Amino acid sequence: MTQLIFASPKTYIGAGLVIALASGMPALWLAQPYLTHQWPFEAIALGTTLIFDIGVYLVVIGAVLSFLFYYLEE
Repeated sequence: MTQLIFASPKTYIGAGLVIALASGMPALWLAQPYLTHQWPFEAIALGTTLIFDIGVYLVVIGAVLSFLFYYLEE
C-alpha cells in the first residue's frame, strides 16, 4: 500500500505545515498582519489563499494516511 504514495505521511504533514505557515510571510514583508492574503496577479485568482489551502490539504492527507497506515499494518 505504501508503494502508491511518493513520501511518508509525516513528510506530507511537515511540508503542508511549512507551506501553510509560509503563505503568511508576504503580508509580513508588506507590513500587514500575518495571513492577510495577497493577490499579486489581478488577472487570475492566484494568491496566498490558494497556497494556504494547499498546505492545509497536505496536512490533512498526511494525517489521514498516517492514521490508516497505523491501523492497516499487518
